[in-house]
Amino acid sequence: MTPASYPTTLSLPSSALPGDNGAHLGRVSVERETRAYFSEAETLLTEPASPWMTQTKDRTKTMADQHPNNPLHGKTLEHIVVSLVDHYGWQELGWRIKIGCFNSDPSIKSSLKFLRRTPWARKQVEDLYIASGLD
Repeated sequence: MTPASYPTTLSLPSSALPGDNGAHLGRVSVERETRAYFSEAETLLTEPASPWMTQTKDRTKTMADQHPNNPLHGKTLEHIVVSLVDHYGWQELGWRIKIGCFNSDPSIKSSLKFLRRTPWARKQVEDLYIASGLD
């Protein structure tokens, strides 16, 4: 339904209209206000409130397409640690990143627990993973 098809005149009781000399002016201003109101309402209904609310027509995008600038997107911390341990081994990993969980009785479980609680250490592990070019 377009704004042109909305009713544009509003019948007011005769007591609300001024005398004969200005009766048509009151009707014209009400008509203009009505058109403006309905065109604004139609705009609000057809345009999304924010760009995040728009729906894409192509829903076949992969995770890499949605986050092209984040090489760690979709990689869990466990995957990162296991890949680094497989590539470097515990001894070299402990030499490259000097944290106790890699040097003293290392295990995947203890390393994950420490890295999840320590943001600076996790950042070093993620940076090494990106620099090494694994996966």
